[in-house]
Amino acid sequence: MNYLTELSMPLSQDTYKHLVSGEDCQIVAKKAIKELLEKSMEAALVERMRDKRANGTAPGDRRNGYYERSYLASIGWIQRIRVPRGRVTSIADVVLPKYKRVQPEFDAAVMNGYLLGHSVRKSEQFFHEFLGELGVSKSQVSRILARLDEQCKAWRNRRLTKKYTYLWLDGKCASIKGARKRPYSVLWAYGACENSGERELLGFQIHGSEGTVHWESLFIHLLDRGLDPQAVKLIIRDANSGCEDAIFSIFGDIPQQSCAIHLERNLGKMVKKPNREQFQQQVSGIFKQHTERAARRAADVVQREWQNDEAEACAYLRHHLDRSLVFYSQAPPRWHANVKGTNMLERFFRELKRFEKSRQFRYADFRSCERFYYAFAKLYNDKHRRMPYFSDT
Repeated sequence: MNYLTELSMPLSQDTYKHLVSGEDCQIVAKKAIKELLEKSMEAALVERMRDKRANGTAPGDRRNGYYERSYLASIGWIQRIRVPRGRVTSIADVVLPKYKRVQPEFDAAVMNGYLLGHSVRKSEQFFHEFLGELGVSKSQVSRILARLDEQCKAWRNRRLTKKYTYLWLDGKCASIKGARKRPYSVLWAYGACENSGERELLGFQIHGSEGTVHWESLFIHLLDRGLDPQAVKLIIRDANSGCEDAIFSIFGDIPQQSCAIHLERNLGKMVKKPNREQFQQQVSGIFKQHTERAARRAADVVQREWQNDEAEACAYLRHHLDRSLVFYSQAPPRWHANVKGTNMLERFFRELKRFEKSRQFRYADFRSCERFYYAFAKLYNDKHRRMPYFSDT
């Protein structure tokens, strides 16, 4: 029988299952790990008993049989591991520590599964199918994820020791079970240091809206954690009046930059469709100038050319222009592209929304939402530590 004939022969269901799932390999691997653990513990016990006899701490100690343990490794449950013991000497603190039944890598797998969209119930179902009859219970998954809650609390209350020069503020909606008329608002703060180029998401809070009192709550929490208001040169925000009032209330007269990108979008909605592309290009050019004087000259050109055809848009531009040009006087040129709008936060929001949309996220409660946002924010901070034009060295 040649090779092609063998490939064309039908396989039984059991044979196919063994080939695809690698069950035979798992059995061999589990057996090898079990033997390795047992030999390591035997050697550890012999060495400890020898040391105690030599030191005179347990001269009459001798072997006292075995007890059995099970252990959950990344390849599944390893059953009936024989743990040797002495009448005095114990090795419960090595190899298989007392009360430790799960490999750390398995905890990481559960947490990663949660970040990929697995609920506690889905995790239980997945690991039951993956590991067989024993599987992992919902309570065990919940205990593992509870560690994520502790990490989330620690991250959200960590001290802010750096001198942040620029703050970006913006909010996004979160679909949380229990919302009645509208989704909840998640308020975010992002900070960057002018000299070093270091940047990070500072924190977030979940509220019912983007009202003034809610933004004040976030600001007070940031100050309690060590944010230095004397170091902040510029706060970049969208046109939300609640955020603006809260900044005046908590930070006083720190300069505020109203997002130029939001201004461009709002103007685009006012302009007639045939004029929209050309009008928006000219408005965008205002905020790409090297100096504030050049930007105001570009704005005057837009006003003269479009005053007759787009009077409403021109009036809106005149009313909001000053607060959108603050960045020219508060930041060096290489920072202009980043501090003219809230794009620093919106880039993060785009990644977050893409992830939520692909998995149709609807959070069961505040805790699950906070847990997920913390994990996503931490990964984002680890990935983006500095501004792109600063060296990582």
